[in-house]
Amino acid sequence: MKENHHFLQIEKAIHFLVEEAHRKPSLDETAAHLGLSPFHFQRLFQAWAGVSPKKFQQYLSYRRAKAILQTESTSLFDVSFNAGLSGTARLHDLFVNITAMTPAEFRSGGKGLCIHYEIAQTPFGLVGLAATDRGLCRASFVNQHKEFLELISNEFPNATLISSPLKEKEAFLKCFSLPDQTKYKPQVCQSSTCISKEPHSN
Repeated sequence: MKENHHFLQIEKAIHFLVEEAHRKPSLDETAAHLGLSPFHFQRLFQAWAGVSPKKFQQYLSYRRAKAILQTESTSLFDVSFNAGLSGTARLHDLFVNITAMTPAEFRSGGKGLCIHYEIAQTPFGLVGLAATDRGLCRASFVNQHKEFLELISNEFPNATLISSPLKEKEAFLKCFSLPDQTKYKPQVCQSSTCISKEPHSN
């Protein structure tokens, strides 16, 4: 089945990008690994994963930097270097764009931040959403409200947490509205989520 073949190709691409994240393979190299043209691969990845290969690689850099900030007291310059980023400005932009807070704010457990949160229903279950005044800072599938509150309380122990409707919810939920891929989207999400929990080393 054509759709299943595409799913397997994207799953393979995700595994490759995660395993080789330390050297950031190019679009051409990743496409060649799958036996596809760069144009076809980029279009296929965007359609199935919901982001471009470049955006996915940026997420991997963010994930690495996040892990360092949570476990080490090294300087932000060293965090940037170890995450494969060009400098602290790039690290700052990456965190603000992905987690709606600066690296320093994240490292401090959200000190001084006010984080609003809400639980929303998706075709695949409940999702918890949290946002600072810059935008969404957390989105996680959960079984119940209490589970998400515990999660963000642990991640941002020094932030003020407020349960309230989020203006970002409607835009976020649109990512689940691709009818042609409804059957496979949970599998792609599950693959990406499971891989993202695996340890990464330079």
